[in-house]
Amino acid sequence: MSSTAIDRLKQSISSLSLSSISGNTIKLNSQTFDFDTPITFSTSGGKTLTYSLISLFLQLQNPSINFKEYAKLCKEHDVKDKVKVTDKKDVLHFFQAKEEGREKSSASEGKREETKHRDDKRDSDRKRHRDHERDHHRSSSQKDSHRSSSKRSRQKTSSRDEASGSTKKRKEEATPITHEQLLENLKTVVDRRSAKSGLDGQAEKGENKSVGKETSDAGVTSTDTTPEEPPSLLSQEDEDRKAIQECLSASGYEA
Repeated sequence: MSSTAIDRLKQSISSLSLSSISGNTIKLNSQTFDFDTPITFSTSGGKTLTYSLISLFLQLQNPSINFKEYAKLCKEHDVKDKVKVTDKKDVLHFFQAKEEGREKSSASEGKREETKHRDDKRDSDRKRHRDHERDHHRSSSQKDSHRSSSKRSRQKTSSRDEASGSTKKRKEEATPITHEQLLENLKTVVDRRSAKSGLDGQAEKGENKSVGKETSDAGVTSTDTTPEEPPSLLSQEDEDRKAIQECLSASGYEA
């Protein structure tokens, strides 16, 4: 009975009230005990104490009660073994130890919950930061890929244009000249040479007239009876014709 009463006192230490007293009994957690139920326990200092249940109850229901008020309550309930002033600290420590342990446990649990919440928040922030970094990296990679693709496309287009131009140029260079083109080119050469020879001849005749006039005006008679040969345009045409014939010959065309 003593151990049961001790357990009930410890379990209800924070809710003890004078209203639990009825006649000469005390109700602790739905269980009733007599006033004079003996409670024996050992303190942390190794001292063994024994008090009646009512004596301990009146002390524990208000741990801060002063000795005068406590003694008055003990007189009202006819308590013969009041808790000594020297034992009060040991009594409170023994019966409140479990409650203190429970409070410490609750505090530790609360601290663990707070720590867990803080860790969860930190993990969430880290995950959000990693997701942001990953999205940013993916976006940058896509942009770089697009720029590289555009650059490669431009390079391919430029290479195709250059290759097309080179092929066209080589094709033009490799195309052999036709017989008609050769005749046309030679005709152009002959016409230019003929025009140049005509201009040269006219210039030379003009110079001869000028010299003859100056000589006549000076009264000087030339003793040279050999007539001066006029420039021969026919000779130049013959040369051009000969050049054309040589080009049109089999050996000349092959050359």
